[in-house]
Amino acid sequence: MKRDLIFLLLLFMIIINSPIILAQKVLVVAPHPDDEILGVGGSIYEHLALGDQVKVIIMTNGDGYLLAEKLFHRSLFSSSDDLIKFGNTRREESIKALKVMGLAKTDLVFLNFPDGYLKDILFHTIRDPYFVVKLKTSHSPYSGFKVDYSQHELISRLEKIIKTYDPDLIYTPHLEDRHSDHWVTSLIVDLILSKNKLNIPQYQYLVHWPNYPQTLKLDKNLQLIEPSELGDKYNWISRSLTDRVINLKELALNEFKTQRLISRFLDSFLRKNELFAINHTRYIVENPNLRHFKEIILKDIKALEKNNFKKARTKIKELSLYNTKDKLYIKIKTTSLRNNKIVFYLLTPQQNNLIHKFSYNLNNNQWEQLNDNLYLQINKERFNYRDNIIVSTFLYGQRKILDRTGWYNIKLLK
Repeated sequence: MKRDLIFLLLLFMIIINSPIILAQKVLVVAPHPDDEILGVGGSIYEHLALGDQVKVIIMTNGDGYLLAEKLFHRSLFSSSDDLIKFGNTRREESIKALKVMGLAKTDLVFLNFPDGYLKDILFHTIRDPYFVVKLKTSHSPYSGFKVDYSQHELISRLEKIIKTYDPDLIYTPHLEDRHSDHWVTSLIVDLILSKNKLNIPQYQYLVHWPNYPQTLKLDKNLQLIEPSELGDKYNWISRSLTDRVINLKELALNEFKTQRLISRFLDSFLRKNELFAINHTRYIVENPNLRHFKEIILKDIKALEKNNFKKARTKIKELSLYNTKDKLYIKIKTTSLRNNKIVFYLLTPQQNNLIHKFSYNLNNNQWEQLNDNLYLQINKERFNYRDNIIVSTFLYGQRKILDRTGWYNIKLLK
């Protein structure tokens, strides 16, 4: 009952664009040490000032930033021991920074996964844990949580905390953040909530996006403004910060001495506000009238994502999903298929077999192509669609991600 009231309050806040949400238990999930301060530092302070309970989870120890490690230790080469030592230093920096914002060390948890490898671990479906060459290990070498670098551990460790702590509000990175550790962290939270049918509001903070924040410099009189490419796709909440809170946030960021290489970037988050996107489930009703696969070509399908920006990095123009009794039909519009690889991902949170991957192949009768549009048909019975699915499309070139859509949490309705 309490959570339902909080959810209704959240919807009301979106309508009136209110900067305040009252919650008894708040969970902040960050990919690296410093992200919790960049995105949520001022909000952490304000929640604590209201008497709320706040817990912070940091997924990695930030041990993958090689250039910063070399500069900090003044060495040309980085051994695995050097990186672990660097990770321990970054952990201590987060402890000190969060203390500035009023958080006790006992309310901070490091999950000890490797920096830069969350995507590889999540999509690693082999039974053996993922081996990280830089650290020369497939399990955490740090004190505290002793985790294997496996998909199961990556999800279950955070899942246990969420179910035990039972938060009323969760702060996560933005699902479209350009850093893979960020969007994977948010995706894992989404998977956990969907699997356990938990209706917990999520505030998503953005860190990595082209030309964001606008004007990379210290200017406490400026506001964080959502990027134009994301502005219409999400509802955004702006939380104003007082001068005192901004100054405390600056003191907290000063604790991250290992990050002086990007000090201008860190300082650009010292603004008059903190900005959050609201994540929500999309509902797609079953259409009984579609009888044949090729009829979808003639239909006007409501797009999950439609991108009209004329920028070089935008190569996937549209992702649409059509729901029928027996099948899902997916439409992908791309401008850059030649010599590249399109992959449609479908995640089923309630199933042990979590990730389903569909690579474009004209020799496979699941796929059709018409001009710049690709069409994929998937039998629903094969995956036993009873609950939420989460979908996205990636464009790869030479093993690199050239473009991708957002991740969309979808409830299929009859």
